[in-house]
Amino acid sequence: MVIILGILIGVVLIYGWIKLINAIFNPLIRKMEKKKESITKADNPYIQSHRIKMHNDKMYVEYLEWLDKTGGDMPFEKWKTEDEEAFDQKLKDAEFKRWRPGK
Repeated sequence: MVIILGILIGVVLIYGWIKLINAIFNPLIRKMEKKKESITKADNPYIQSHRIKMHNDKMYVEYLEWLDKTGGDMPFEKWKTEDEEAFDQKLKDAEFKRWRPGK
């Protein structure tokens, strides 16, 4: 009987020790993983470019709404991001090469 009681107390103490260690270290591990994930997302140039484009679109819509409210003039053309400008230039170059006479 004493042996069984000793084993049960040992199991309970080991289980409690494991729970205590998990309670202490699991939040720290999760926090480090989230920080690593957020750093990875922040460093991704595709995500940064997409965020810049989305911000530019949002600002242009806000500008158009402001013009409607104030009864403004003709709106300015929407500014393009560097990626959009590069794409447009490549598209123009491809069209020029396609329709250029003699080639």
